[in-house]
Amino acid sequence: MLNDVDYNLICKLLVVGDSSVGKSCMLLRYSDDRFLENHMATIGVDFKLKKESVGNYKAKIQIWDTGYRFRSITAGYYKGAQGILIVFDVTNRESFEHVKSWYEEVKQNTQEGICIVLCGNKADMEKDRVVSTAEGESLANQLGIPFFETSAKNDYNIHVAFRKLIETCIKHQTLGKKSNTPGVTTLDEEKKSSEHGCCGF
Repeated sequence: MLNDVDYNLICKLLVVGDSSVGKSCMLLRYSDDRFLENHMATIGVDFKLKKESVGNYKAKIQIWDTGYRFRSITAGYYKGAQGILIVFDVTNRESFEHVKSWYEEVKQNTQEGICIVLCGNKADMEKDRVVSTAEGESLANQLGIPFFETSAKNDYNIHVAFRKLIETCIKHQTLGKKSNTPGVTTLDEEKKSSEHGCCGF
C-alpha cells in the first residue's frame, strides 16, 4: 500500500487491446517485475498500483487492465483516465488491424488531450511475427502517437513505454492545462473524490 506521504500526484492509466495480446503480462512485468508463462485471461478488470518519481513529483500510478470479452464495461473505466496504452500482438495481424478501432473508442470515451502510447507486444517471438516494426511505426505516425515494440517475457521496453506515458501525462499537468485536459490528479483532489466512492464511480 502507498501512504499519503509517499506521493503527491495520482495518474490513472488504462491498458486496452484485443484479448491475448499480453496486456496482463505487461502490467505484471511493469508493476511486479514478474512474468507468468501461462497467465490466465483477464475476466473483468485487473488493477495495479505503482509509485513513480518524475522530476520533483512522486506519483501514484493506478493501472487498469480491462478484459476484451467484457468490453461493455470498459467505457466506464475510461472516466478520469489520463493515459492509455493500446496494445497489439506482433504475431497476430488481426489485433494490429483493430488498433484503429481501439484508438477511436479511446477518443470517444476520453477528454481531448488524452495521452496515448501504442505497443506491439511479444517482440521476442520473432519467428512468428506477422506485423513488421515498420508497419507499427507507420500506424503510430498516422495516429500521431509514440510506438514501442515490447516483450513482457524478456522485459523489453515495458518500463520504457509506461515511463513515456507517465512522463507525458505529468508534463501536461505541469504545463498548466488542469482546467481543460485530463491532467494528473492531485492528492487533495483524490481525497475529495474518495468521498463519492472508489475511483470516482
